[in-house]
Amino acid sequence: MSTSRYRGLDASHILKTIESVRRRIDARFPKSGLGGVCGELQEVGEAAAEFTDSLRRPIYPIRIISWFLIGLILILALAQFALLEDLSFSFGSVGDLMEAIEAMLSEMVLLGVAVLFLPTTEGRIKRHRSLKALRELRSIAHVVIGAVNEIEGLTSGLMGKIWQKIMILDRMVVEP
Repeated sequence: MSTSRYRGLDASHILKTIESVRRRIDARFPKSGLGGVCGELQEVGEAAAEFTDSLRRPIYPIRIISWFLIGLILILALAQFALLEDLSFSFGSVGDLMEAIEAMLSEMVLLGVAVLFLPTTEGRIKRHRSLKALRELRSIAHVVIGAVNEIEGLTSGLMGKIWQKIMILDRMVVEP
């Protein structure tokens, strides 16, 4: 697949477009309040750009804690093997030894799951933050789209009324 510049969003281009639209709105409709709405969208866009930049940066405390815990788990696992080897002669029967091995293997499985779980913690935190931000952006988009739909409905109704009046005027016979 070829990479294309149209397959991704560039925050700087979006912000430039919003600024351009805001200037045009302010020039044509200076007292309408639409410029304020556009200004708010620009603030949201700037915040979203900063947020996406923060998502790209690693969360070092989470990484350090995760790798520390993974190291601790591996040390504990090695210590269990060493302890089992030292105590293998102190078990009363083969059954006791098997029971100890089975308990150790159960712990190893749980520790293995923890080792798989810990490195993904940072990604899950970032995903949670992203979904929260997307819900906020989505709610803003619904409000803006709702306003556009209302304006469209008003202009369509107005257009229908104007055409109705034009048709009435065309049918009227002007007598000299």
